[in-house]
Amino acid sequence: ALEDGRLLAECHAANQSDFEPWLEEKGWEVESITPIRHMARTGEIWKIG
Repeated sequence: ALEDGRLLAECHAANQSDFEPWLEEKGWEVESITPIRHMARTGEIWKIG
């Protein structure tokens, strides 16, 4: 959440369409959803989707 109350989200799901119903269920108004293409952990990188 940003200081002005807006909510930005990162989609870690394989498809954004899998993520959007969950946001609606929570009742959150999201200004933007950023798709995540890669995730990294020390020594490892995973391609998403």
